[in-house]
Amino acid sequence: MITIKDINEQGRINDSQLHRRIDFHSHSTFSDGALTPKALLSLASEQNIELFSLTDHDTIAGLGEAREAAKVHNIKLVTGVEISTLWKGIPIHLVALNFSEDNSALLEVLDANQKIRIDRAKKSRSC
Repeated sequence: MITIKDINEQGRINDSQLHRRIDFHSHSTFSDGALTPKALLSLASEQNIELFSLTDHDTIAGLGEAREAAKVHNIKLVTGVEISTLWKGIPIHLVALNFSEDNSALLEVLDANQKIRIDRAKKSRSC
């Protein structure tokens, strides 16, 4: 006998399988990832990902390459970036999704964060 609980559990399993086709947190060689955006999208295609977001640290420079690769693999690309910031003095990373790539306020924040990253790298080399 199948109970309502069993039917609800099957529904949650089916929902879970749908979520496995989405990846909204990936880094490429444009930040600290090991693969190019093109290679990431190829891997995502092999894993049957249907909805993908490239969320490099403080840069959207890889989105053009990701967009072209997404077209090749028939994957819907959602714009993304992982922004480094502070919350109550604590460093956190905030993932932003589905934004306009020409958002001037966002581009200013990313540019400022890239300058901080470069300065930090220069200081660590001189030590």
